[in-house]
Amino acid sequence: MFNKLLVLLLFSVSLLFLTGCETSQSGKHHSKAHKKQFNQKSITKKIAYFDKKMSRLKEKGAKLYYPQETKRLETSLAEMKRLKKSGATRTLRALMKDYHNLSCKLEEKLDKKHAKRLKKKAHKKAKMHAIDPAKKAIATYSVKAGDSLYSIARAHYGDASKWRLIYRANKALLDSSDDIKIGQVLRLP
Repeated sequence: MFNKLLVLLLFSVSLLFLTGCETSQSGKHHSKAHKKQFNQKSITKKIAYFDKKMSRLKEKGAKLYYPQETKRLETSLAEMKRLKKSGATRTLRALMKDYHNLSCKLEEKLDKKHAKRLKKKAHKKAKMHAIDPAKKAIATYSVKAGDSLYSIARAHYGDASKWRLIYRANKALLDSSDDIKIGQVLRLP
């Protein structure tokens, strides 16, 4: 009788153990399905993000300045969309990683190129708006005994520190700021 009870007990324990394992395995299976579904959603989001990034790169002039890299990115994006439909996630992940690296490098190149263009544009604009002191001279002054650029600036501008304006306007005539001669006619900007 004790043996029968022991066998019955062992049978129930093993039955519980097996049932628990099955629920555990089905739970595991459920989580894999959930994980796969989550991966599909994240893949869809990443591809949408890469689409937007591609548009931004094109707006920055990627196709114009780096046509080969842009074509490679476009091809990779089309391949990602095809792989998403086929379900080849490992290949897709590797392709996404390559796409991300290449697009980041391309974006850096474009940003540097854009910064250079802005710098050149600003320099050109500054050059255009810079007025040559010799051209904007409107008055002249005849140097007298005891005059210096400093004293002339103080007399005409009320500020002796503006002697450099006079010097720049007359640079063709003067070797240095002390090189003024009596009777010399200076332009006053």
